[in-house]
Amino acid sequence: MRAVAHRLLIAATLAGTLSSAHGMEITREQCELIRRQLIAGATDSQNSHEALKEINLASFDLALLKFELEQIGGEKVRIVTDRLQKNLDAIAAATKHSTEVKSYDQDGLLAFMTVCGPPPS
Repeated sequence: MRAVAHRLLIAATLAGTLSSAHGMEITREQCELIRRQLIAGATDSQNSHEALKEINLASFDLALLKFELEQIGGEKVRIVTDRLQKNLDAIAAATKHSTEVKSYDQDGLLAFMTVCGPPPS
């Protein structure tokens, strides 16, 4: 999401017109384009978080399967349980990284509202 916000800032900068009296101005159309992109980014972020919940539920099933296989024992089973553990570790790492990333920048949203105001009626 930070990359999207950065690209939007660059787009707004490039789209703005320089005026000696007002600095940079962007048009209502440019504001609405940025607003649509922010909404799309927030929707994508929400969908990603929902998918992450489903992945975590599936990881519980994998952990249970690993436990049941360990009860059986044996060399061939150990190979499978080792792979299951590797996958569970990867899911845990991805989950940790995903929860550390903010889905939006509150200051950026407030700055956008200051510049562009509310959506037109």
